[in-house]
Amino acid sequence: MPSFQTPDRSPGSAPLANRRRQRDDAPTDAAEKKKAHAAELHRWVARATWCVLAVGVAARLVRFLLRFPLWGDELMLAENLVTRDVAGLIAPLDHGQVAPLGYLWAEWGLTRLLGFNEWTLRAVALVASVAGLFVVRRLAVRWLSSWGALVAVGCLAIGYFPIRHAAEVKPYSLDLLCTAVTLALATRWFIDRDRNVWLWALAAWTPLAVLCSFPTVFVTAAAGVAALGVALVQKRWKAVAAIAVWGLIAIASFGAVYYVSTSAQSATYLEQMRGHWRDSFPPSPLSHPWLWCQWMLNAVSGEVFAYPFGSDHGGSTLTVVLMALGVWAVWRKGERWFLGMTVSVFGLAYTAAWLQRYPLAGTERMTQYLGPIICLLAGAGGGWLLERFKPRLRKRAGLVLTGVLVTAGCGLMVRDIVHPYKFPRDWDHQGFARWFWTQDTAEGELYCADRDLGFNFYPTADRSEYFCNQQIYSRRHAAGQKPAGVDALPGDKPIRVVVYSHHVDQPDKQHWQQWLAAMNKKYKLARRDEHRVLAEVYGGTPLYGLYGVYQFVPKPAANVSSRPAAPRR
Repeated sequence: MPSFQTPDRSPGSAPLANRRRQRDDAPTDAAEKKKAHAAELHRWVARATWCVLAVGVAARLVRFLLRFPLWGDELMLAENLVTRDVAGLIAPLDHGQVAPLGYLWAEWGLTRLLGFNEWTLRAVALVASVAGLFVVRRLAVRWLSSWGALVAVGCLAIGYFPIRHAAEVKPYSLDLLCTAVTLALATRWFIDRDRNVWLWALAAWTPLAVLCSFPTVFVTAAAGVAALGVALVQKRWKAVAAIAVWGLIAIASFGAVYYVSTSAQSATYLEQMRGHWRDSFPPSPLSHPWLWCQWMLNAVSGEVFAYPFGSDHGGSTLTVVLMALGVWAVWRKGERWFLGMTVSVFGLAYTAAWLQRYPLAGTERMTQYLGPIICLLAGAGGGWLLERFKPRLRKRAGLVLTGVLVTAGCGLMVRDIVHPYKFPRDWDHQGFARWFWTQDTAEGELYCADRDLGFNFYPTADRSEYFCNQQIYSRRHAAGQKPAGVDALPGDKPIRVVVYSHHVDQPDKQHWQQWLAAMNKKYKLARRDEHRVLAEVYGGTPLYGLYGVYQFVPKPAANVSSRPAAPRR
């Protein structure tokens, strides 16, 4: 009979079956630990991404709440909101300003509803910037790895230019938001191509995007062509039909907006803007190959790619390197539809610049619509690079990256608190308006010679900085009270009249004499004070703004009672 060996059941030993089970379970336990560690690391990266995003939102809110004084281009655009009604905003704007009609209508409505001030004027830009940041974060989390999402969100959240344009009376944050939403909707369809609802959502979204952003046409065209190519290759005919409808709506929307507003603005100011943007247009690669190479080198490494930071002449090289790594990583991953949708936007932007219709290089504010694409591709490259590190070293690198981004964001907030203005001269203009138009009127009513008394002594002068700050800080002008006119002046108490000009302006002497003659009927000029403020610097030559404050006191005859004279005896 075969003999069976009795297993050793001593307390210090385990049964053979248990030992085999332990050997079989050992790899499973190691895999579970590795999986748990990876999950914990993923949660940590997600928290770091939210932390960086929160700092970016805080930096935008701080700059917005500090109530920076309006500066040059803001003032010239904002003055149109004071002097025009809704229909008037369709016509070419004053001072060479150009802006999408949807943005202008939103600004006009908000300032009429909540008042004309720095906060209401910049509220649209703030909401668009914060919303765009959240949309890009959502898109990055869905499409990139957790590390890639951290890099992409960090580049956009802490970027100086997106933060700056979040608190400006300009539509550039809307350009960024429209790009982000278009990319997000298109990406949802590319990921889940059986749900054509995302294509119909794009068809519904595009008219609003075209109304609110000029360059959104580049992103819409690129996304539409990429989606059409995929749908045709995979023979998704329902998707092809939806894309065709989307394309027709996009063409009709662009044509309508161009016919109603954009064409008139372009016809009026295009040549002027071309002169201003001449360095943003590429030279011919055939006739000037060396200049074209220089232009391209500066274009691909300049301020256009300054995310989170950068400058011209190679200052944004790191971002471009990360983008190149991102393109390579996405290509290897097989998601070439994303490259077709995003990289082709740069091709369309270059074509528009070559045709001298829209600038590209050297003008970061006009290319904010490229921000989401740049950050997502840089995130893909940065995420791929971080994933090459070992897990422990990867977390340390993530800690360093998060610390750098958070520190940079806090540094921007401190800088804005210490210097709450773009230029010191803007602070001075705002300071005069705060001082003059908020004074106690018990000592004398405050008037503007132009808007209140109807005398424009300097008809050729640009006075946007004066009129806009007056509209903000003068309660009477903010309330929309009609001009008083010289004949309606009370004549029984002192008044103060402000006249604004530049030191090189020549007054209209006839209007000046007419005004003094009209004032002399009731008042006597008691005092004149002059406040000089730097207005602009042209080619090294300063241009000063002069606030002339004229204090008038009633003439004695104006205070004599109008009782009839006593009869002579």
